[in-house]
Amino acid sequence: MIMDDGVLIWQLNCHKSHLVHDQIGIKMRKDNVNPILLLQEPSVNEKMQGYRMYRSMSGRCRACIVVPEEQDLVFMDDLSSPDTCTGILKCKGGTIVVISSYMDYALMQVDDKLIEALEYAKAKGYQALVGCDSNSWSTLWGNQKSNQREGVVLDLMVSQGLDLANVGSIPTYSRSNVDSVIDLTLHTNGLNISDWKVSEADMLSDHRLITFRIENVGLRREAKRARNLKNANWDMFRERINARF
Repeated sequence: MIMDDGVLIWQLNCHKSHLVHDQIGIKMRKDNVNPILLLQEPSVNEKMQGYRMYRSMSGRCRACIVVPEEQDLVFMDDLSSPDTCTGILKCKGGTIVVISSYMDYALMQVDDKLIEALEYAKAKGYQALVGCDSNSWSTLWGNQKSNQREGVVLDLMVSQGLDLANVGSIPTYSRSNVDSVIDLTLHTNGLNISDWKVSEADMLSDHRLITFRIENVGLRREAKRARNLKNANWDMFRERINARF
């Protein structure tokens, strides 16, 4: 089934809690919607009625994609790992490589399978969408300060030609009096992201739910409230990043 209208996406780190999955189901029924879910740190044993979960079976799962049963998403196991889940979604105007990604705070590099999935999209001429828990702070996406992992994400964006869909500086993570923006939505330039927002709903997670829509692939709106980091001073950024190492 090719999606003719916009595709609703929800993005959330579930903190490995079945209670968070329950809250997702409650909110979907309340809102009367059937979004595609890009989840990080899911409760993998939790089944959602009317939905299918895709994930790598090669180790401890920290990224998965959950889709309505009627949604034709093709799971790409060879482009997935415990920290990266990749699927192919056909929409009006083109094909999207959809990725859920968990970026380990202890690693100063992104998962190899994430790079492979993005390179696959590039080689095929497909658009790409990445919903990720980046575990990175940067003033570029709304934090008060930056950490060393800022460079990991910036290098990924520059090398793969990704834009940042995040809007504003509402924290996506809150715990122990620490608020930060670490959950990011990245995408290729030909993908039209609309209505991106951090939900006020209490999902019983230390992360906030992010919701947005994918409109027709390849059709960009003239005015788009998002940060386009391609216009940034990358020489200055790289100097900042190199100074940290």
